[in-house]
Formats: sequence, structure tokens, C-alpha cells
Amino acid sequence: MDQNWSPDLIADIVVRHCKQKESLEGPKGRIDMIVTFDEGGVSGHPNHCAIFHGASQIMRRGTIDVELWTLTSVNILRKYIGLVDIHFIWHEEWQCSRLNTIEAYLTLAEHATQLVWFRKLFIIFSRYTYLNSFTRYVQDVKKANVAADKDKDTDEDNVIDESGKGSSKKRTKVNID
Repeated sequence: MDQNWSPDLIADIVVRHCKQKESLEGPKGRIDMIVTFDEGGVSGHPNHCAIFHGASQIMRRGTIDVELWTLTSVNILRKYIGLVDIHFIWHEEWQCSRLNTIEAYLTLAEHATQLVWFRKLFIIFSRYTYLNSFTRYVQDVKKANVAADKDKDTDEDNVIDESGKGSSKKRTKVNID
């Protein structure tokens, strides 16, 4: 695939799908969460990055009420040190871990074109096989239950936790730029 994806088109398709699912299934069909790549796209692939920017468009437009969770991209050293990376995670991010490499292999094997020799090594050595970190974005500061005094000890990137009271296992970014 030599063509980059349009973030606007991605946003339009996702919004259309979310609205269609809810209209067909009613309230129980409502999609309230999107999990995707962060702005680094994990591997830097342009289409992975475009998916993040498309999801960012959705958050900025506010056309559907969703939470956005992004998979944290790490540098190449951290990417391939497997479980050792647990020593370098940010305690503010939400963490997900799994130690089943066979399941990872079988999942990748479902997509025969993806199961090339270097991806077999990826399964063994990549931190993403064992450990994933996520950041939560919200559309509106009010939804995050921010502490009343915004001037007290706020991070430069406007990061708040769900309670509005400092560090947590879940990191919430209020603004997507």
C-alpha cells in the first residue's frame, strides 16, 4: 500500500460506523471507546499515525461522545527489550500485560501476510507482546472531574488523572493537538 490515509476520511468513516451501529442496535450498540495508536503509530507507519490523527479529529469535532485510548509508542531500544521494559514505564499510564507468546503467534498467524520472519522475532523480543501502556484522552475537561483549582501543580501537557488529584495508573490528557 503506497498511499497514505486521510485523517479526515478516517474520522468520517469511524463516526459513520459508530452512529450506524447505535441506530441499528439502540443504546446497547453505542460505541463509547476507541483504542488506537498514539501519534507515533508505534512503528512510525504513516497509516498508523493517520489513524491517531483521524481519532483526534473526532475528539476535536465532538460529533460523537467517546473516550480515546492510545497505545504508547516507545523508542527502538525499549521496543525490543521485552519484559525488561517494565522498569521504564510511566506510572501514570494505564498498563496491560500478557505473558502468552503462543497466543501472540497464533493471532499474527491469522494474517498470513503479516507472519514474516522478522515478525516472529518481534513476538519474542518486543515489549508489545508482553506489556502495553495506554493514555486516555477526553473531549471535555468537565468529563474528567478536574479539581476545582486548576492553577495548582498542573503538568505542562495538561495531564490529569480521573480523580483530578495527582498520579494514577490511568493518565488522562485533556487536549489533543
